[in-house]
Amino acid sequence: MGNVCEVWWVALRPAILAARELDGDATIGENFAWLAGVMAELDRKVAIPPVYDEALLVSCIGRRLASATDALHLVLSLRAPVEPEAV
Repeated sequence: MGNVCEVWWVALRPAILAARELDGDATIGENFAWLAGVMAELDRKVAIPPVYDEALLVSCIGRRLASATDALHLVLSLRAPVEPEAV
């Protein structure tokens, strides 16, 4: 099944809940929440660990941030201007 949807739901849930309250619209992100729940249930049925929750997200945020930073540095290095060679 995969747990990408669950990971993103855990990461974005606080912002979605805040947007619901701010706009007074309980339907904001409802399909996303539903899909994350369905995917989590499917994963539980076939015993795909781990269960993603805020504690797990917090425990790996440093590693994920370092990985994203490394990727950003790589992209920026590839975009660096190239000086023409002296003839």
